[in-house]
Amino acid sequence: MTSTIFTTHLSLLVATTLYYFLLRGRKRGQFNRIFLVLSCLMALLMPGLASLHFSLFEPEVVVASSALLLSPVEINATVETVTREVDSLMLLYWLCFGVLVFRFLVQFGKFTSHLLRKKWQVEADYIRVYSQTDFPICSWFNFLFWPSSTDLKVEDQSRILAHELGHIRQWYSLDRLFFDFCSLIWWFNPAIWLMKSALEEEHEYLADAYSLKEYPDKKAYAQLLASNTLGQFGFGVGHPFFNSKSLKRIRMIKSDQKISIKRGLLVVGLFVMVGFWACQYEEMNPQSEQGLELVEGQQVDILPEFEGGLAGFQQYIKANLNYPKDIQAYGVEGEVLIQFEVDETGAVRNVKLLQGIGEGSTLFSAFDQLRPNEVININRSEKAGKEEGFVINMRNGGNYTLKRPAEQASNLDEVLFHHLSGDSFDGRENNKYVSLLRYCRNYINHAAVKVVKDAPNWKPAMKNGAPVSVKMVLPVHFAIDGLS
Repeated sequence: MTSTIFTTHLSLLVATTLYYFLLRGRKRGQFNRIFLVLSCLMALLMPGLASLHFSLFEPEVVVASSALLLSPVEINATVETVTREVDSLMLLYWLCFGVLVFRFLVQFGKFTSHLLRKKWQVEADYIRVYSQTDFPICSWFNFLFWPSSTDLKVEDQSRILAHELGHIRQWYSLDRLFFDFCSLIWWFNPAIWLMKSALEEEHEYLADAYSLKEYPDKKAYAQLLASNTLGQFGFGVGHPFFNSKSLKRIRMIKSDQKISIKRGLLVVGLFVMVGFWACQYEEMNPQSEQGLELVEGQQVDILPEFEGGLAGFQQYIKANLNYPKDIQAYGVEGEVLIQFEVDETGAVRNVKLLQGIGEGSTLFSAFDQLRPNEVININRSEKAGKEEGFVINMRNGGNYTLKRPAEQASNLDEVLFHHLSGDSFDGRENNKYVSLLRYCRNYINHAAVKVVKDAPNWKPAMKNGAPVSVKMVLPVHFAIDGLS
């Protein structure tokens, strides 16, 4: 999928791994709960973080001397195939999403129906709902489901009540509702289900600790958990006191393991690193060709030779250069110029990007300076002669007129204009779309550089009987049949 989507799910996997290896089964107050909730929240906000696109490093300036210009490599794809594959994946996603939403609504409907049909009693900071005896004792937000009659001892009832008040007063239901939402949209990622289960465990541990503060007899509390069976109603919404995690809770009550300061700092540090990495915007800014002389050959006796000749090199590029289907689906095309050097040993080194996708993209470049959610309309501005451009109207009443020579027209400009032009604007969606195009551009640029870096050795160029180093420039054309 896209870079931000990949980063989102990678961050979930990293957070889950950190929790299960460093935090699970250890006590440190609310630390584990906060870590799980913030990890999921950060993953949810990842597209927004990525749109900040800052970087610690200045873009590298490429200064090139004379180089051998190779024949261009054509990387083609068909629109029909791309659309069909993307549509199939989206259909599968929405089908499973719909099933899970339906299942959740059924569970929530049962829960709500039971809530509305029962007698309520308003207490100081919660509402007691009297239910039948076989309904599990549980809480949901300020509602506490309590059987009309029970054979539990008065002391045990007090312990259970304190436990459920721990859920209510610390708003654990809000956490759970948030994770229910995230598990619906990220249903295909096992990490979100593991994190959801882990959060439910942490809620129970914290509520147990809350109850034990008021009733500190650990042995009696453990016996209370062990002597009761599981709740029978699988509504999947509330916080039942007796549940499948009772044995784990007993072990946690007896455990004295705590998160060490070093371990906590390690988790926080790694967590911050993932968030910081998500905000990084790795921009390979292609440099202008001004001052770059591309000649057909250099003063050598024998040119460098790839196994199979130049045709073999082109075949290697085509076979190993990934032009992802989802990037093709956005209609991103263009030319990439890669400079590299075949040294005296035949090894490929000093690979640099001279020109990338979107070079000369007037409109697209403007969105690096503007806030897409402040744009209300874009129109094409054309003048007689060699200049054309765009007019961007802003919410504050201002407007920007962008001009460019007609020969510098960029495919990214046209893709962006086609998506954003019109009278109906959604700033949040526009911002997301610009970020997606930015990722597409960078992905292609990086992929083209990487495939050249990974190329096998050549036979080195020869001059006066000795091997010498030669610079080359490889043009790679990315095109989608039916669009170009």
